[in-house]
Amino acid sequence: MTNAISFGVVLSLNDCKDIAWESSGKIVIDDKGTIVVANSQAEGMFKTIMGGLIGKKIESVLPLPVVEDHVRLRDEFIRNPLSKSMNLGREVKGRRSDSTEIRVLVALWPFYASGALYVMASIHELS
Repeated sequence: MTNAISFGVVLSLNDCKDIAWESSGKIVIDDKGTIVVANSQAEGMFKTIMGGLIGKKIESVLPLPVVEDHVRLRDEFIRNPLSKSMNLGREVKGRRSDSTEIRVLVALWPFYASGALYVMASIHELS
């Protein structure tokens, strides 16, 4: 099987759970856009309770006006998964559980685990 990321890493979801110590927010989604891993930094950034992001669609942390377009873009990304920054040429925002919006930097890294495609997002809040 070809790896989704250019440097050929195949991770397990258990590897992703070790991201708790990271200083940036980390979210892992499956190929349907469902959040399967989120570290405490991501939960704090989006003001959710521990475990509160798991099982939700990634669009739950995006501003409402971009949700529909994001679903289309996410589906295109899943068909052609390449590591990339989401901020090239655009401002990216997230939406907290209280509906306030925050500016963020987002980088994506697709990978395979147990034969399935996942995408890890590294998220930094901009003040």
